[in-house]
Amino acid sequence: YIGAVAGFLSSQYIATWAQSVQTALPVRLFLGNRRPGFPGRANPWIHTAQGRNKIDLSIAQQGAWQSIRDSYGTTKKPVYLWGPTGSGKSFVLLKFMSELIAQGKGSIYLVPEIALTPQFARMFAEQLPDGARIAIWSSKTPEAAKRGIYEALLAGTIDAVLGTRSAIFLPMKDLGAIIIDEEQDSSFKQETPSPAYHARDVALWRVGHQSAIAIFASATPSLECYSMMQENIMLKAKIAGRYGNAGMPTIRVTKLYRPQHPVNRDVIDAIKETVEAGGQALVFHNRRGFVRTLCCQACGKYVDCTRCDLPLTLHNTDDGSKRLKCHHCGLRKNVPTACPDCGSAKSPLAERGMGTQKIAREIEAFLNIKTLRLDKDTTGDAQAIYRDFESGAYKVLIGTKIITKGWHFPAVTLVVVLDADTEMMLPDFRACERAFQTLVQVAGRAGRGAHPGTVIVQTRQPQHPIFASLAANDWEAFYAQEAALRKQVRLPPFARIVSIELTGKDEQGLQEAADTCAAHINAGNIFTQDLEVMGASAGFYHRIQGRFRQQIILRWTQAALPFPKTLIWEAIGKVKNSRIRIKLHPDPYDLF
Repeated sequence: YIGAVAGFLSSQYIATWAQSVQTALPVRLFLGNRRPGFPGRANPWIHTAQGRNKIDLSIAQQGAWQSIRDSYGTTKKPVYLWGPTGSGKSFVLLKFMSELIAQGKGSIYLVPEIALTPQFARMFAEQLPDGARIAIWSSKTPEAAKRGIYEALLAGTIDAVLGTRSAIFLPMKDLGAIIIDEEQDSSFKQETPSPAYHARDVALWRVGHQSAIAIFASATPSLECYSMMQENIMLKAKIAGRYGNAGMPTIRVTKLYRPQHPVNRDVIDAIKETVEAGGQALVFHNRRGFVRTLCCQACGKYVDCTRCDLPLTLHNTDDGSKRLKCHHCGLRKNVPTACPDCGSAKSPLAERGMGTQKIAREIEAFLNIKTLRLDKDTTGDAQAIYRDFESGAYKVLIGTKIITKGWHFPAVTLVVVLDADTEMMLPDFRACERAFQTLVQVAGRAGRGAHPGTVIVQTRQPQHPIFASLAANDWEAFYAQEAALRKQVRLPPFARIVSIELTGKDEQGLQEAADTCAAHINAGNIFTQDLEVMGASAGFYHRIQGRFRQQIILRWTQAALPFPKTLIWEAIGKVKNSRIRIKLHPDPYDLF
């Protein structure tokens, strides 16, 4: 099994055999003088289901469940469970998993975020058959517990695995299904180290070799899966409408007139009205910290990181002081009293843009209430934050993208998106797709209970087609338009892309090496038109952690075939040395 998976990873993602084996075996096993995971006691990361609180499926859910069953019993084509947020997709999947367990088959169920595992573990315990054995696998699972889970899987005593990305490689005996919930999420794409695999593609390969079925689920499919559905490579199981009597939220798209101050009177009034009515509010802003940057009022220059040539973000610390922090290299420094560029100390450095810390402070000051904040700086307390908000002890939760990922809070009746343009403005061909998926997901947190939901979306460009599709809940219109555009310009999923990133401290030498690498690939590609070389050129982030960046983009129009691995490795070998680092990234999630 390990050899077969490693062979696939090496071929598909231009990785070495050693890198592929190390990835395919996500736990250190001890052979011979073996060290068991939990000798003589229970493994706390393996739970037993009680199956006491099962939910009856609606007619719409039953139709989707039947579609999955039909595919499993006949073609075993992959299935996409597509339904709006709050439609009960997870319960459809758990019912199917219960059937598999009754047949002696196991399932691997992936979620995009570690913080979601307690919520899903509770659902598994309540919905799966009494006595079913459930293993929890994530980067927080201790190594000893992982060994115990791995050994239990090999012995066939685990019925279901709930995990994050690396759980895709676990050896489930009598595998029946691999399920990826919120399939579109970027967390399922490995960035580093190599191989830069995507859990979705590994799932499709595995089920093709193990007589199992791959099931993906989301309200917002990736364009790759949408394309496979259109070509009937992947079957579509749709759920129309939300579970029970819950309706879709009302979405109001409003003009953002003052981007530096998005917490305006309309936002405050809407939150106040929600709290006074006994509801809860989510406030989404994908920028953490206190303010995004400091700017000199004399020369207009931002206070940049000395290692990355990018603005530093101002953070409030636990002791009440303020510190500047780089979100790329982690550099921390005190707030300067004068401009580091021109030396002016005549006027204070101006604060530009808000982060989640300042947004929380302003809402608390305006409404005289305590709020919760969930972003990368507070994810260590994510489970406690989830419990506090779920209990109703807090009425407002401010957060970054993590709050869009599968959270279920029935009392949330208001969602506010303070700046919807953040992702749309990135220099990447997936920018609109990601922005649309984020907006649909965060809007879907509203109105999941007995009371209707309202979503306020602030944007600089309300006329953009994204917002028309969003407000009308016409998601297929957005996907059809985006797919047509990608096909026209030969971009994924209608082609494959490889990013070759070169970094070094000598800017001139790095540029020459990148040009040499690109020229070698061009020369070796003389007899085919299937590979197009773009670059070399400086990366969007030109310097990170003191190293300059050059990028070569290869477009491979034979999307169904492996990349020309030998040619690429030969080109890299001509320029790689101790001064230049090279990262090879097939199918990159972003290009900046």
